[in-house]
Amino acid sequence: MQEVRCHLVLVLLAQGQVEAAQIEWNALTESNDPKQYIEQNLVGGWLGRARGDLRAAEEYLRWARERMEVSGYALYANGVTRLESALRNPSQPADLRF
Repeated sequence: MQEVRCHLVLVLLAQGQVEAAQIEWNALTESNDPKQYIEQNLVGGWLGRARGDLRAAEEYLRWARERMEVSGYALYANGVTRLESALRNPSQPADLRF
């Protein structure tokens, strides 16, 4: 369910429903599963970007990157790179994937 909720947050952000995305993100529970942790932090980064809170977005990106590197889940490298690029160029359209 955690993974589905993360994807729902991205869908809501893509539709411009930032408040609804925030509500869904707030409902996420912390997980020790590395994949869920990475996804949740990537989604937190996208949400921070959408809200204009780049400091929070960068923090979530850092946490996602660190866990990806420690756990070896290189599958998320493209998602980390996309979010990193979006934070460097916040006026560009977002590629909301992980």
